[in-house]
Amino acid sequence: MGRYLARRLLLLVPTLLGVSVIVFLFIRLIPGDPATAILRESATAAQVAELNAKLGFDRPLPVQYLEYMGRIVRGDLGESFHTRLTVVDQLKQKLPATMELALSAMIIATVAGVLLGILAAMRRGSILDYGTMTLALVGVSMPIFWLGLMLIYAFAVNLHWLPPSTRGEPPELVRTGLYTLDYLAALDANGFLDTLRHLALPGFVLATVPLAVIARQTRSAMLEVLGQDFVRTARSKGLRQQTVIARHVLKNAMLPVITVVGLQTGALLSGAVLTETVFSWPGMGTYVLEAILARDYTVVQSVVLVFAFIFVMVNLIVDLSYAWLDPRIKYA
Repeated sequence: MGRYLARRLLLLVPTLLGVSVIVFLFIRLIPGDPATAILRESATAAQVAELNAKLGFDRPLPVQYLEYMGRIVRGDLGESFHTRLTVVDQLKQKLPATMELALSAMIIATVAGVLLGILAAMRRGSILDYGTMTLALVGVSMPIFWLGLMLIYAFAVNLHWLPPSTRGEPPELVRTGLYTLDYLAALDANGFLDTLRHLALPGFVLATVPLAVIARQTRSAMLEVLGQDFVRTARSKGLRQQTVIARHVLKNAMLPVITVVGLQTGALLSGAVLTETVFSWPGMGTYVLEAILARDYTVVQSVVLVFAFIFVMVNLIVDLSYAWLDPRIKYA
């Protein structure tokens, strides 16, 4: 296990290097440049050239990339061209908001998806099965921005049950940046419930796609395991249906489900851009969208690297969890 973990951690280096090269090159294919975005269209060619030289964008691309990676190795993600604030300071404010939204969406998607998948598998061919899979198909097909606007109109504008946008008021003492945990640590029930109310709509909208995928994968995995010999043996011993499902079927069916959960983490991070924009959520999605529109190369490159790092770490955790779920798996 130790050698496997060390090998996987070493593989993070070329993965992140590859991501950095692709993002570095692709962002420079976007029409325009930071100097024009900063000075606006009324700036003269001489002013644009002067600012590009000051920012270092008149140098060859390999030189720019090496300088950027040199700062990354030192832990310096640079500073925004527009706000003149360091990216590290901005990430400390934005990342917790996105992580809290993504975690809430993943909890909703995993719990609801697994339960719906189990019910569909246990009632195969019934109206419940067809209805669940139809809802899963709708969830995958539904545009996030449209669903978000419809839910805001229904539950915030018409019914006034939930707040339409923003993250809510921060706790008096911000420890982790995750408002739910900070309110729990402060034993503030009202603040905790208010945070959950603000998380409800964006969390559900962001969870729709992974929920549908997890539900379909759970159903498929459950049906495959239900046909195995050891399940028939357990039933022949007179075990109750609930015991057979909980002890024998569910754990063996969880490996592909856990894989899908890990992969859907990437979808959550990318979907957060649209969700945060619709709900005015002050997280990484809104931050990187504004940076793209402003040609803020430093911010975009750093945010994508952070997303890539989170994604590969989640997949590493998923891989390591296989051995816990199935003792037959050995990392030798």
